[in-house]
Amino acid sequence: METILAPASLIFSPHNLWFWIFTSLLFSALVNSLTWRLGPRASQTIPRPLRWALVLLREGGRFLYFVGLPYLALLNGLIPAAQAGLLNQDWLRDLTLALPLGAGAFLMLLFLRVLLLWRDKTLPSGPPAHFGVALRESAYQEIHWAFYRIAPLLAVDDPARGMALGLGIVALEAWLNPAWRERWRNPALALAALRTSALAVTMVVVFGIIGNLWLTLGLHVIVERASGWAWQRIAGASGQA
Repeated sequence: METILAPASLIFSPHNLWFWIFTSLLFSALVNSLTWRLGPRASQTIPRPLRWALVLLREGGRFLYFVGLPYLALLNGLIPAAQAGLLNQDWLRDLTLALPLGAGAFLMLLFLRVLLLWRDKTLPSGPPAHFGVALRESAYQEIHWAFYRIAPLLAVDDPARGMALGLGIVALEAWLNPAWRERWRNPALALAALRTSALAVTMVVVFGIIGNLWLTLGLHVIVERASGWAWQRIAGASGQA
């Protein structure tokens, strides 16, 4: 019985990284479900002068969630900086590996868009996000995904299994978000959700090979922007044909 309860007790100990991950998942699920239930109309009932305060509060909360929580775990010694890809980098080696990996990730996403277009020419790609927004969201995603990767990597001896388990935690958090599930049912939003999912998988592979979070973040931004532009161009060319 003690061996069964031991792993569960670790979840409720703030001195264990799994506690922080469980807290992050629970907080994300509660906030996303509450936001989904309230809907966009809830913000319209708030007086206009207070809407900016609400926006600042929301963005501040997102920063604390995506960056503050992992940083706090790092300061408490729960995340080894080297294994998280923050220190002890061989930049020349990493860059030599990162360039072909980034090109491969872009070509894979390009092939995916062509394949989807071949099956359904009516799927919209949507306009790419502003560069500042794309940079912010890419940084949030990579830091957040790295936070979810590190605990499985420390728990298992096989890096590939650890990466796969970390990706599973990311997928679980996304599935718990009702807005994310709704995107897959909406053709206008499904492609963006698919591209984000494909980026998550490819960036996990990239990080697993180079082990450099900074370069992975840079590749994420470049591949996200390039693939978004290419997807839109392909959809536009198909519409003119």
